[in-house]
Amino acid sequence: SFVPALTRSPYYGQIGRELGEMLSAFPGDVLEPTVDSVRLPDRQLPDNEVRVLLLRPEGALIQATVIPRGCPRTTAGIVRIADAGAREILLLAQNDADLLFGVRTGAEALRLRPMRFRLRHVFGTASTCALVGDTIQLQGRYTLTSVFVRAAARGEIVEETMAPSVSQGWRLFLPLQTYIDSGLPGAALTATWLFILMLPAGYWGLFVARSIPLGNAGANVTAVVYVLALLTIAFVAVPGLFGLPPVRAWEWVPAIGGAAAGALGATLAHSRFS
Repeated sequence: SFVPALTRSPYYGQIGRELGEMLSAFPGDVLEPTVDSVRLPDRQLPDNEVRVLLLRPEGALIQATVIPRGCPRTTAGIVRIADAGAREILLLAQNDADLLFGVRTGAEALRLRPMRFRLRHVFGTASTCALVGDTIQLQGRYTLTSVFVRAAARGEIVEETMAPSVSQGWRLFLPLQTYIDSGLPGAALTATWLFILMLPAGYWGLFVARSIPLGNAGANVTAVVYVLALLTIAFVAVPGLFGLPPVRAWEWVPAIGGAAAGALGATLAHSRFS
């Protein structure tokens, strides 16, 4: 769901356009949008060079200079690339004071919620858009190991480098679109997801181990080895198979906590049925 999955049909540049319910028109000017050295026109792209650039391991640098002249009421597209089937390939957009960025990945191919990233306070000093009255230089780059988003205006720079992580899998199944950023709410939801996800593993790991004549000490060791092996496969081996970075160190804590809570439940259940 984090690996770029780009279609092979013809691509179309959509620069600041009104796209009905999907995106409103950007209230301002969009100047010199490029993907690396390729200039993006507001029409069909002459070839699929953009596809090749976006699929490189180092990704491609998407750039545009904007001059905001108002605040959109809904999400406004700045730079968008779509294919002949209207499937979104790349997006730079404004939502209130925030910049949104994304590239089509396996999530869309699986018909799950797209993975999108957010850089806060680009078009205002708080969460609400404010007319800055100056040009803003926007940049974004998507690779397997990191997502870089940057905005520069009047000597002020806002930028974030975020790592795609399998721990963000909860976003794929939500009814509404969410955005990955460095804020605490997203981290708290990720921790909650990992805690809940590992409850059954801790419960059944210890419950089954204690059903085998290993003794309490042997059962505990078996359950711990099982949980750690499961986490190593899910957090290190599987991401590595797809070229993604391993799960961050702090994310092991809620996962192990969830397994421990599940194991506690198994202990109580085992003592009850013994």
